[in-house]
Amino acid sequence: MITKKSGFTFIEIMVVTAILGFLIAIAVPNYIRAREKAAETVCVGNQKTIYTAVTMYILKETDSIESMSDAERLEALTDAGYLRGNKWAECPSSSNDGDYDDYIITFENGFVSNVDCDEKGALHNWE
Repeated sequence: MITKKSGFTFIEIMVVTAILGFLIAIAVPNYIRAREKAAETVCVGNQKTIYTAVTMYILKETDSIESMSDAERLEALTDAGYLRGNKWAECPSSSNDGDYDDYIITFENGFVSNVDCDEKGALHNWE
């Protein structure tokens, strides 16, 4: 009596492994690019929100935030209710989570002229 063993051969397993490796090699770089693009989009959105909040603060409040540091400005905006939470002060690509100083607010003639990302610079430029 001859019995047949069922299962996969070594060659079949190697072919499946090669196909999976090829699919992963294609998928991982696309995933990384998608994450970087999402972080850039969030960062630009944060910059626009901060720009709007600073403009509203300047128009409504009597205190000047121009002479403050960037971290103090963001704290003043949060305290006055123009921003909620500290998430606006942190670039999603930041390697130093929790320092809340990733955005540089530039003034010209008493008004905000630009908000730049200190973490990625030109890669996260909204102008």
